[in-house]
Amino acid sequence: MNVYITLHAKDTTVLPYCVRGIRACPDVSGVIVIASAKCAPLCRSLGVNWIDEDRVVPGVRHDTYAATRWGWYFQQILKLGVAWLEREDYYLVVDADTVFLNPVRFFSDEGQPIYTTARESHAPYFETFERLLGFSPQRGASFIAHHMVFRCDRVREMCAAFRPDPVWWRNIADCLEPRPPQFSLSQFSEYEMYGHYIQNMHSSELIRRSLRWRNIAEPPSRRRVKRFTKDFDFISFQEYLRTERRLSRPWRVFLSKIKRRALQFCKRGSKNG
Repeated sequence: MNVYITLHAKDTTVLPYCVRGIRACPDVSGVIVIASAKCAPLCRSLGVNWIDEDRVVPGVRHDTYAATRWGWYFQQILKLGVAWLEREDYYLVVDADTVFLNPVRFFSDEGQPIYTTARESHAPYFETFERLLGFSPQRGASFIAHHMVFRCDRVREMCAAFRPDPVWWRNIADCLEPRPPQFSLSQFSEYEMYGHYIQNMHSSELIRRSLRWRNIAEPPSRRRVKRFTKDFDFISFQEYLRTERRLSRPWRVFLSKIKRRALQFCKRGSKNG
């Protein structure tokens, strides 16, 4: 099974560890990095294949929209768009900031994909699910675990059911604008969408499991990777956590108040409109 990694420049320091860890997993054959052209030399130095991110999904580029979070949505569209490129039945997506510390199997002995669960609960993701697919999913555990096995025909089936736009990715791009009542900047999750689609539409294909993992704020290093190997199956080096740690506590409190007031203002504006 091929592994696809969508890479942003902020995660280039993690990529060597990410590639090394995923190559040690027994179900993995090839590793393909989807990134901008400036990341191609790094990919070649790591011995992995590189695909230009602007050529994965027809009509979609890194600069298609100027919205603040477009890059984040763009990467999610790319991960789903691989379903039209991959020739095998399944492909694995791994976030570029995620490092597997021990070999992990992604299929059962019967050849069924295994879905790793998480504890996240973000209401806007499920509101978007209902808006795009027309029904409210039966919810269980979260599927936002920084990696996922996708079945190509199921991804294409799901995306074809998106509405209202017949061009599937435009429905995801429509999530760029925060919506009431939460007004969250995060309206869509490819992992949550696909995991709950399988759970609700093809439940016989769903095998769930829990792995030992965590998000950490420290930057990657060989010493840290080795230190976590005993206690975790994988870890994710979250850049946003490092950014928050660089702020002093008074600044973090101040920014929290600003965000809260902005949210209250947006909610009042929605009610008045």
